Amino acid sequence: MIAILAVILINAVIGFILESQANRSMHALKALEQPTSKVIRDGKVTQIPFQELVPGDLLSVEAGDLIGADARILKTNALEVNESALTGESLPTIKQTAAIPEEVSIGDQSNMIFRGTSVTRGNGLAMVVFIGKETQIGNVSSMIEEAQEEELPLNKKLNKFSKTLIWLSFAIMIPFVGIGLLQSKEPYLLIETAIALVVAAIPEGLPIVATIALASGMLRLSKRKCLSVNWLR
Repeated sequence: MIAILAVILINAVIGFILESQANRSMHALKALEQPTSKVIRDGKVTQIPFQELVPGDLLSVEAGDLIGADARILKTNALEVNESALTGESLPTIKQTAAIPEEVSIGDQSNMIFRGTSVTRGNGLAMVVFIGKETQIGNVSSMIEEAQEEELPLNKKLNKFSKTLIWLSFAIMIPFVGIGLLQSKEPYLLIETAIALVVAAIPEGLPIVATIALASGMLRLSKRKCLSVNWLR
């Protein structure tokens, strides 16, 4: 009993440490890249995170900027935006300030800029009208979330490995019990030992180990500029 309690305690401590490391790695991944927008507040240009944008903010955009909200263009100077993430168009869209009909496609809304797109040329001013899930790309994300999620390939492999390991454990346990009975061993002791063998053969910490290995790997790739972490938001 003391040995079992000691093993449980050690497993709990190791599991806690591994999970904490995985959480720290994930938080570090999210902190690697915090996109910001330039807004004009109180007459001053300020850099703020996308999450702090509110309707009515004045965005100042220029070539190279990632747009953090859907906004109505107020002023433009040869402004062109890459909207391939929304429209699939490979060529940049030329933006202007004139009013357009209400019922037009995203690609034809030339007086609007959208979250998730990027400025390829020029500069301009725009007023934020939609943020977060109310943006065009937010609507797309909501539809994806509502769709049925497919199980990840890694999860499929882990489940398959776990099932294989369970059947292999039983395949070892049954002959062990059978041989013991043939040798007139005590049945209770045989069953108790067989259960202990099965429990010992199943790696309870495997999911945690897989999580921290993946998180640490992604963190190292991101630090070396091999992986973008925009998908985390």
